[in-house]
Amino acid sequence: MERLTHIAEYFNGSDQGAVDLRQCLEHAGAKRLRVSMIPGRCGSTLLASYCRKVGFGIGREIFNERPVERFANASHASSPQLFFSTVIRNYTVNEGLYFQIAPRRMEKLLDIIPIDDWVAAGIEVSLILRRDVFAQALSYYNAMQSGLWHHRPNTELSETGQDVLDAVDNAWIKKRIGSILLAETQCFEFTRLFQTHPKCVVFYEDLVADPFATMLRFLSAHRYDVEAARLQEAIESSNAVKKIVRPGAYRQYADMAANLPGFDALISSRFSNPLADSTYEAFKSYGY
Repeated sequence: MERLTHIAEYFNGSDQGAVDLRQCLEHAGAKRLRVSMIPGRCGSTLLASYCRKVGFGIGREIFNERPVERFANASHASSPQLFFSTVIRNYTVNEGLYFQIAPRRMEKLLDIIPIDDWVAAGIEVSLILRRDVFAQALSYYNAMQSGLWHHRPNTELSETGQDVLDAVDNAWIKKRIGSILLAETQCFEFTRLFQTHPKCVVFYEDLVADPFATMLRFLSAHRYDVEAARLQEAIESSNAVKKIVRPGAYRQYADMAANLPGFDALISSRFSNPLADSTYEAFKSYGY
């Protein structure tokens, strides 16, 4: 087989045959497979940085299009099986593979690795979400306009949202919120394909307010033991190089949400029953 050089060859659902994930895991020495489903702008990068520093796993979106393309070119993978085996081997830490993935990419990945192989491999799924979907939508806009998706302390970005709201209108916010909530529902749907309930649900607000307790709960849910001193050091060193927008930074502008039809009803059913009929009806009203 010729060298696979294009991302489309991995994500277009072509008939290349199913990859036996269990064999790839065994070949690479990974005994545990852990995945966090993410809708975006939810603190996943911050959580991944903590995970790396305590040895839980790399935590990156290794099946995002750009990393896959770079990795495929660098590793000279000649088949999907070799590609996945190489990825697992390179990103396995302490006998476990941990990565994050958005639902639309998970859907593409399932075209290559069937759901039965994931389940048989013993996959553990967690969710990383954000309670304040309004701030989440504005965070998307801020990142898209600035081109800075991962903030550093010396970057000049607003923490109040004023510069964002000067340029954005309700129609854009409405569409983005709909997109975020649809992604959340897909995250729950994929989790239910893999198992009954997620191993853990982490909220951005909790991760920022009490990173130690939140990370301890996350790691414990995945049966990963870490010394308290090591976890505290990981949190302090990560926070020293990352710009964290505190929950409530956009609160004074939240009255914009009141102008979005069906917003209250949509939010009220959001986490209590994410697959309720009312949620789908709300998605339809948002044009999805």
